[in-house]
Amino acid sequence: MCALCLCFFWLSGVEMSKKTIMKSVTTGLVVCSFVLGSALFSHASLVLAAPKAKEISFWNDSEESSQFDVDHSKWSEFLQKYIDAEHPSGVARFDYAAVTAEDKEGLQQYLEYVQQYDPRQLSKASQKAYWLNLFNAGLISQVLTSEPEGSIKDISSRVLWRKKRFYIAMQKMSLDDVEHGVLRPIFKDPRVHFCLSGGTIGSANIMPKAFTADNVEDMLEIGVRSFLNHPRAVSFDGDELVLSSIFKWYRTDFGSNMDEVKQFISQYLNQESVQLVNQASRVRYQYDWSLNQPEG
Repeated sequence: MCALCLCFFWLSGVEMSKKTIMKSVTTGLVVCSFVLGSALFSHASLVLAAPKAKEISFWNDSEESSQFDVDHSKWSEFLQKYIDAEHPSGVARFDYAAVTAEDKEGLQQYLEYVQQYDPRQLSKASQKAYWLNLFNAGLISQVLTSEPEGSIKDISSRVLWRKKRFYIAMQKMSLDDVEHGVLRPIFKDPRVHFCLSGGTIGSANIMPKAFTADNVEDMLEIGVRSFLNHPRAVSFDGDELVLSSIFKWYRTDFGSNMDEVKQFISQYLNQESVQLVNQASRVRYQYDWSLNQPEG
């Protein structure tokens, strides 16, 4: 019996035994606690859980003899116009508010252009560049459309990550599909985490030019070194190692245990930092969800 009903009976003068009242109240409290607990658990799961890498086998094919590479020059021109890659914070900033209507249309034209190609007909190097560019361009396009106030979390996960926004080789694809169905499970290169922009201060820097088959390996190295040598990725608080939450969400991409994660990180750090990593007795994680836009 709900609490509202109990109040009605009491006000109406209907007699009820103490045993009945207490039993009803107890039952109501148990139900409320269960519902509230379930809601909180579900919300926490949505915030903390990251999608697992699950290969979309349709895309696991290539033409290594192909010399063709998709033209990403329009994407490069767009990036160079709006990225401050030399921001004093060490975090590249994208000036979303400055993007003109003409350039927004140009971005959509670029996205339509790249979707005309079937990446399975490209070499693996060209494919990697293709998917990295598509992900970053798709994310920026959605931010420009949604206009979040200050955090990427102002855009719902359903719209940002799970919306089937791409149509390639008769396949509908979301940003989640690109990252967790193609890039992570097919290429098995943990460096991609540091070249995919999450639109946040806490994520990797947006590269100031497009990936291509010729530069993708060099740019992946630049991306991982730039990120791991910044405090938002790796820092120290006494004997505590403070890592980006990327290493928590996708830990298995970097190693089967924390020692292997530390080994991955250490190969990109200077000797002093490596010693601090190895000496750390505890690990905690941090992430800044603020939009990677200029201050003010």
